[in-house]
Amino acid sequence: LEGGSGAKRVARWVIRPKRMMRVYRLSRAARRSTTIVSNPVLQRKYGGVVVPHARRDTGLGGDHLSSHPQVVFVGTNRGHKGIEVLREAVGKCADLGLRLVLTDDPPSSGTHAWEEWVGPTSLSDGAQLVRDGDIVVIPSSSKHTFSSAQLPAKLVDAMVAGRAIVVSDLEPLVWAAGNGALVFRSDDSEDLA
Repeated sequence: LEGGSGAKRVARWVIRPKRMMRVYRLSRAARRSTTIVSNPVLQRKYGGVVVPHARRDTGLGGDHLSSHPQVVFVGTNRGHKGIEVLREAVGKCADLGLRLVLTDDPPSSGTHAWEEWVGPTSLSDGAQLVRDGDIVVIPSSSKHTFSSAQLPAKLVDAMVAGRAIVVSDLEPLVWAAGNGALVFRSDDSEDLA
């Protein structure tokens, strides 16, 4: 059976049998053919060759000109992305002048004075935000299965642009960033702050 371990795996098969059958078939097909995956977690699951996201070398990003650092999150506001933890952490540091820019629509629960929700962006606009930001944070949550194997392309974009990077301690993020990022305990806003 694919899709996790122990009781969680069985529960997924019971609750979503069609989806899990699709995942199982994809996994079997991937193991029978030449497969390229973006990180070692996916390699263990599907086999194949690890080729991290190929990104154009656009050179270093913008100069850090402000004493009020801009923290950037490029992506959608979904549970597995860890945005609530990021918002809490930046809130704890807001008195230092941090600003948080997020690329999605603002939540219905409201926003904070130090947040700027720019709405959904194009890939090129998101890449430009990464290049112009002072700190790029990938706060992926360990509470969600999706996060455990994801390697967001925005991490590679931030590395290429020479940004300060902070990632949660999920294996693909730590593997890709090497010693080029600060690592915090996933889902721990205090550690992120």
